[in-house]
Amino acid sequence: MVNVLARHGARDPTFGKSILYGALIEKLKDTITSHGIKLRGKYIFLNDYEYTLGSDQLTAFGKEELFNLGWKIFNQYGSKNYTMEPFIRTTSQERVEMSARYWAAGYEAAGPVQCRAVGARFRVHGLYGCHRR
Repeated sequence: MVNVLARHGARDPTFGKSILYGALIEKLKDTITSHGIKLRGKYIFLNDYEYTLGSDQLTAFGKEELFNLGWKIFNQYGSKNYTMEPFIRTTSQERVEMSARYWAAGYEAAGPVQCRAVGARFRVHGLYGCHRR
C-alpha cells in the first residue's frame, strides 16, 4: 500500500489577499501620481502596472504540478503494482478539487487506469476511484 498526501497546486492569492494587494497597488499608484513622480529603473513597471490576478484558482503551473505528480506516482509505484487502484479524497473547495482532478489525469495518462468521480455528488464527497482499463 502506498499513501500519498498532497496539498493543492500553486494558486492565485485568496480572495481577501487579492483585494488587499489590488488596493495596495492602487494606493501606491495614487501616491506616485499625486506627487508627480515617474518611476525609473527597476521600478518602472509600476508606472503602468495593473493588478490582474484572480483569487483562489489554480494557476497553469499548479495544474501542471499536480498532473506531473500523478504521473510520477504511477511510474514510481503504480507501474510496479498493477493491482493498485488509487482512492483519492478531496474537500469541496474548487482549487483542491481541481488539484485532485489534475493528479488523477496525470496518473491516468501514465498507465492503464481510468479515474472518475465516485457518486453523483462529487463536490460533496470529493472522492475519486481509479480502475484498471
